[in-house]
Amino acid sequence: MVKDPLKKIKPEILRISAYHLKPQPCQIKLNQNENPFDVPEFIKVLLAEKILQRSWGRYPDFHATELCRKLAAHTGWIPGGITVGNGSNELLQIVLHLVLERGKKLLLVTPTFALYRIMGLSNAAAVLEVPFEDFSCFPRGGLLEAIDKERPDAMVLCSPNNPTGTLLESDVLREVLELTDGLVVLDQAYHEFSGYHGVDLLHRNPHLIITRTFSKAMAAAGLRIGYLLGHPEVIEQINKVKLPYNINFMTLAAAEALLDNLDCFLEPIQELIRERQRLYNEMSEIQGVEVFPSRANFILFRMKDTARVFTNLRQKGILIRDVSSVRGLENCLRVSVGLPEENLEFLRVLRESVQ
Repeated sequence: MVKDPLKKIKPEILRISAYHLKPQPCQIKLNQNENPFDVPEFIKVLLAEKILQRSWGRYPDFHATELCRKLAAHTGWIPGGITVGNGSNELLQIVLHLVLERGKKLLLVTPTFALYRIMGLSNAAAVLEVPFEDFSCFPRGGLLEAIDKERPDAMVLCSPNNPTGTLLESDVLREVLELTDGLVVLDQAYHEFSGYHGVDLLHRNPHLIITRTFSKAMAAAGLRIGYLLGHPEVIEQINKVKLPYNINFMTLAAAEALLDNLDCFLEPIQELIRERQRLYNEMSEIQGVEVFPSRANFILFRMKDTARVFTNLRQKGILIRDVSSVRGLENCLRVSVGLPEENLEFLRVLRESVQ
């Protein structure tokens, strides 16, 4: 008798479509919201020296104490309310695993980052969605109504939201925190481009959790390092299920070096913000292209014949993100803000494609 290897796997997992991004060769890569400015070489040299000096046969710091101390100084939050993960996605997965199970509810404002829904469904939770009415602001009325009616056990609010670039207004976040007793996860992967931080809300809202990453503004997507800010009692529960030594010593050393040299990233961040505005302005002048304002390092836009335009850009060596198959994003594409010369080439080919 042939055994079925999938027989004991949870049906919720079998029904989920995996998060996947097909690798495609290109000359200009504008599809993953990466920082096009690399980490300065001197930081890499410092890191290489540390790696050479340290024994590879010893485990890294169990609690990442020094990194958490530096993150506390950077964020203005307490060291006991910080934990780190192998990217912020790992921390989001752990938090939702703490709360969600069959019969529990996860609330999202959609369209948003696809992994949230996957994480909710994989824990057998009911995933509730409040759709954006438009992409200029979060749907305050619908969000508060859903919280009052459904009493979700957890919600994830991405701000600025991926892929729309929408910033969650601080007043709306305060209303959400006052209305719900569920865990509120504020995913701030792109917060450095938005000007809003929200750490002050942690003091009076122990059910608020903030996740952040080194991947975007700090040009470290390849390192896979993220961190979480929350109430120390919540951090204690997270650390119970977080795998020990989940961050290797090379990544810990790199993250500490990046924090020690934050000044190196201030001008590149401002440059990306300026380029984002230039892209928005010039794209808005192209007939047939509807551009949505963004507070992140990417821009969402809508137009007819997205498949042809996407293919034409790719054939010219420019890779952006086709999100048109996502509900609520029909006929939409997303472009990351690149280097000035990359943005100029994107604009040139986009104009040609439209014409």
